[in-house]
Amino acid sequence: GMAPGAKSITPAMERASSEFHRGFLRGFFDADGAVLGSQAKGVSVRLAQSDLARLSAVQRMLLRLGIVSTIYRDRRPVG
Repeated sequence: GMAPGAKSITPAMERASSEFHRGFLRGFFDADGAVLGSQAKGVSVRLAQSDLARLSAVQRMLLRLGIVSTIYRDRRPVG
């Protein structure tokens, strides 16, 4: 599915096992993720990604693992 220069998440990847999703998401968040905040104010895990289709696919994968997430649109300019 995914290759250099073609980072789209394919339907086949979304249909893969939960074990695949866990491994894929680990790598995706390792590359583009961040943990922000403090215990006093709360901690959030964020994914720096501007492609809405990719974010939606990641959100569906997370939901299949029981993790509810929110996509905030237009938080920063594309690029």
